[in-house]
Amino acid sequence: MFAFLSFLAELHSTVFFREEFDLSWKKRWVQGHFYETERKQGTWGYESPLVYANPSAARGVITKGDMRNFQLTADIGQTISTRNKPFILSYTLMLFPDLIRSTTASIKLYPEGIDINNVTLDTPYIFEFGPQIEKRQAHTQIKFVRGKQEYNMIKRYPCKNDKNTHLYTFILYPDHTFEFHVDDYLETQGKIEDYWKCFVPRDFEIPEATKPTDWVDDEFIPDLTDKKPEDWDQPATIPDPTSKQPDDWNEEVDGEWIPSEISNPRHRGIWKPRMLPNPDYKGEWIAPRKVNPAWEEEAHEYEIDDIRYVGINTYQRSSGTLFDNLFIGDDINEYRAFIQTTWYPQYRKEIEGTGIDELEEELDLMDIELDEDEEPEMEEDEEDDEEKRKRRFKEDAERRKREREEDREYSRSMRKKQYDFPDYEEEDDDDDRDL
Repeated sequence: MFAFLSFLAELHSTVFFREEFDLSWKKRWVQGHFYETERKQGTWGYESPLVYANPSAARGVITKGDMRNFQLTADIGQTISTRNKPFILSYTLMLFPDLIRSTTASIKLYPEGIDINNVTLDTPYIFEFGPQIEKRQAHTQIKFVRGKQEYNMIKRYPCKNDKNTHLYTFILYPDHTFEFHVDDYLETQGKIEDYWKCFVPRDFEIPEATKPTDWVDDEFIPDLTDKKPEDWDQPATIPDPTSKQPDDWNEEVDGEWIPSEISNPRHRGIWKPRMLPNPDYKGEWIAPRKVNPAWEEEAHEYEIDDIRYVGINTYQRSSGTLFDNLFIGDDINEYRAFIQTTWYPQYRKEIEGTGIDELEEELDLMDIELDEDEEPEMEEDEEDDEEKRKRRFKEDAERRKREREEDREYSRSMRKKQYDFPDYEEEDDDDDRDL
């Protein structure tokens, strides 16, 4: 599935960063605390997906709090570059079913020199990769940053927007080609200059080149020995033999009677001679191309240099995004071994139909009421965990409802303060409506 396998084997492989979010994850990740009020700052939970293959291995970090900013940053441990080696960035993501508003769930790479303890949305980054949901439209953004200018992918590719855990992978090769995978399936691949406007083309057509006069681009030629049959020419229509002149037809009044026409079964259209392969055919002429000197001079611009930190730094209108199984490296074999032990067991568990659909139908996150008679069947040792998840959903629903009410109340108070609206009492307002 992946290219350059032989090339990869010759290189010294490295896994720069591997994160499965075990119980010690807080020792490696720094959460930003820079906003004036907690209203703007989201929090991070540590939970499992709705259905999991291994409760301990499936846990990841999840965003808590709608319309909040979320920051998590980790030190890779060394400064890395994509030069001369492939670069693999991969992670798993689960978007909870109630995500109906705009949200971003991407991974960012940061350069050397930033303050890891004070990462904000304005902190300079050099690469961003991951899903984005805007007004129910879900797509994956892959963004390069050159200076202060951000360059997103020209073409948009939809991302998964359902209840399952999905694997997102981006691979950048030394020859300046890339691959984008979702769930270990190749979505697209190509030259990066064809997908991002910040890169100059590596070659161009020679404008003065013209097709040679003796160039033969006709793949087939008529057979000169083929002749048209003598009975080929037949009219397209013929009189209908079943058509009869009406008894009351008067030629002096109605004119000459003409029978109706029907399609002629012997009509074969315009005759064309048989075609034979052209022995002089040279193929379609393609103008020769020349290597772009600017591309050779700016080849280093196609790499991502000075990578030191990795982070999740985003604003979400709807929280409930679970991040897990982050991998950064240059070895395809290490990458495949990693997803075989992390994502694939979870993926197989979810597609087996273990009751998640029935559970989701019963869960209304604003007013959850589960009917015990219709709960999905489960093993005895899983019942306690299942009850914990149901209780967690109820608590999350209540929390989100409170937060939304607080946000609306806060917005009303700010508008009232801004425009200096007079105070009024609800009872008076009700009386006015009754009048």
